[in-house]
Amino acid sequence: LEGFYPKEFTEDGEIMRTGRYYDYKVKGSITMDSLNGENIVSDEGPMIAVQIILCSTSHVSFCTPFVHEQANARLAAQNATVPTTIGDSHGGSHIHSPTVFIEMDGNKKGPQEFEVNVPTKVNFPGNFFAVAGIQLFTSSPSTNENVPKYKFIQTDGESSMQAHYKYDIANALPKRVINYEKPPTILGVSKAFEVLSWCLICIAVCAIMFLLWQTTRHFDNQILRLSQGPFLIIFLLSSITASINTFLYNPKNDAYCNLAAPMTFIPLQLMYAILAGRLWRSNALISPILLSVLEKEDSLGTKFFAFISKVANPNESFRKKGLTKRTKTMRRTVTQLQLSGVIFMFTLPQIIMQILHLTIQPYSVVNMYDERMIVGRPICQTSGNAGRWLGYSSAFVLWALIFILLLLA
Repeated sequence: LEGFYPKEFTEDGEIMRTGRYYDYKVKGSITMDSLNGENIVSDEGPMIAVQIILCSTSHVSFCTPFVHEQANARLAAQNATVPTTIGDSHGGSHIHSPTVFIEMDGNKKGPQEFEVNVPTKVNFPGNFFAVAGIQLFTSSPSTNENVPKYKFIQTDGESSMQAHYKYDIANALPKRVINYEKPPTILGVSKAFEVLSWCLICIAVCAIMFLLWQTTRHFDNQILRLSQGPFLIIFLLSSITASINTFLYNPKNDAYCNLAAPMTFIPLQLMYAILAGRLWRSNALISPILLSVLEKEDSLGTKFFAFISKVANPNESFRKKGLTKRTKTMRRTVTQLQLSGVIFMFTLPQIIMQILHLTIQPYSVVNMYDERMIVGRPICQTSGNAGRWLGYSSAFVLWALIFILLLLA
């Protein structure tokens, strides 16, 4: 007879947790010829009973199947009638699994092998000795009145048959002591902090909506027309979208994790892209004056804006060399289509990063535990290096645009 620990413990290295079923494997063989010509008997036929017994190290020094029998005797002496819940302590000394029955071939001689998984649950933490045990009864085809009798009691309380011998066979598992711990405490965002966060989100959104209302109210004003009001409205709508979707950073499920970055990073990228586009538009309109009248030398910002101008409109240059005698005026115009192209150019890298992340290696919610596996916290995590690098790259694209704005402002 051999017993084996659950694969979660031996192969995966998990800590055994209370309140959860684990499959202990029990395998062995019975040589029928060694039963002195008797047959295995039970009310249901040639059955053997298999159990896992976990004896508490603080109450039992030597763990055997008789610990179970002694607990039964103590409970009977105390007239205990409350049934034991699976996983609770039995008699204050041990925990035993539900009984698993295996049918043997009563007509077959020689060794008979068996292998079975025994689901076992422990309801309280502690250290335990682990023992695998089987129990079987035998009886002779010819009744011998001098042999001790063991009665099988049916559910109706009447004796159905008698057996000659009872066999209790047990073997300790390779590692005698096994530790069970309580399930780790998963720390989430408290309800009070969640309510506070929603209050702050509502305040921010209300403030932005007031600005949006004022913008639409005075949309025909000359200042807003000069400021290209439609882009200002898009800027405010993007700000509202990013503010509302910050609640997705509380990782409740996989959908929260996968939607959080696209629903906040893309609106933020669009906001800063609009600012960058408006900076480019202002530079494009006044650069002829700066270069010709003020004779301002080319700077890094001017070169960068000139590059953007070439991308937005390859047929026209705002550089100093473009100002020739044919230039009758220094007035320049930037159409909404050109500005939209510049904004889209700054936003496109973020869109590509988010699409790649969702399609190649999406996020999923996992619990991050401390070293002792006692406390955990849900976090969003991707399964491979590609997902992590795409996440870093999307943040880098956003911060790079912010840094460029700071340099060019």
